[in-house]
Amino acid sequence: MKIDSRLDDVIDCLYRVAVKAVIIRDGRVLLTRDERDTGWTFPGGGIDVGESPEQALARELEEEIGVPQSAVVIEDIHLPISIGHIKKEIPRCNIHYAVMLNTDDIKGVGEIVDLKWIAIDELEDQEFDTSAGNKNEFIQIVKLALSKN
Repeated sequence: MKIDSRLDDVIDCLYRVAVKAVIIRDGRVLLTRDERDTGWTFPGGGIDVGESPEQALARELEEEIGVPQSAVVIEDIHLPISIGHIKKEIPRCNIHYAVMLNTDDIKGVGEIVDLKWIAIDELEDQEFDTSAGNKNEFIQIVKLALSKN
């Protein structure tokens, strides 16, 4: 894909936009660790050219946790967008979605080297990847999703 060279002159306004799934079951949230990450984060990833955020999320969940796209149910719940954190000199923007899965067959696949379900009150003790943004913001997003669940 050819990118307009004028963007080389644009400072501080380009972000890597990603979609993240907040998946809660029985008071626990699903966290994943990518082979490139330094800590835990929500499953999900970047939006590819031509994809809607919802299409990207379903694709990413299939790629990362082996869930068929048809088993992904994106709930109609507004969760905050986190913006401004930087990983590897790239500003990040994460769009969060509350997600239900119509399957129990969840496993780390592709780049995911580990996953776990963790109780909400144990989140404070976890190390989060810089791509996840601020830890307090991360925890607030989980609590908001839980309150709507």
